[in-house]
Amino acid sequence: MWILGYDEQYKKGYEMSEEKIVRVKLDPDNPQGLSEDTLKKWDAITDEDIEKAAASDPDAPLLTEEQLSRMVRRPNVKAIRESLSMTQKEFADTFGIPLRTLQEWEQNRRIPDFTTMSYLRVIAKKPDAVKEALNSK
Repeated sequence: MWILGYDEQYKKGYEMSEEKIVRVKLDPDNPQGLSEDTLKKWDAITDEDIEKAAASDPDAPLLTEEQLSRMVRRPNVKAIRESLSMTQKEFADTFGIPLRTLQEWEQNRRIPDFTTMSYLRVIAKKPDAVKEALNSK
């Protein structure tokens, strides 16, 4: 679990970025550096509390149903590749994708274009059909 925070962690000596944000990876079984009170407060937060806080944030207004309907969900390239039990090189070679491009997608440094997203969805659903089509002459 990743937690973004700024106050409590800073006081405990964690490094802070220029944006005053600290990124801390927590082990749920051994949450070092966080007090029992803090953990109890987090456990007590309900979905209603989260929605109320989100709705009251003037810098990040909630999206409308229309805005949500226009959003495009990107395929998870790494999950697709791993579901096929392929290495990055095998996946790239099999489906005609430059290895470096695949790595950048998986590391979220680059985003596939819409055509490529469609191709990745087809690979996810029908990998054997894609392989057959690419190998036919």
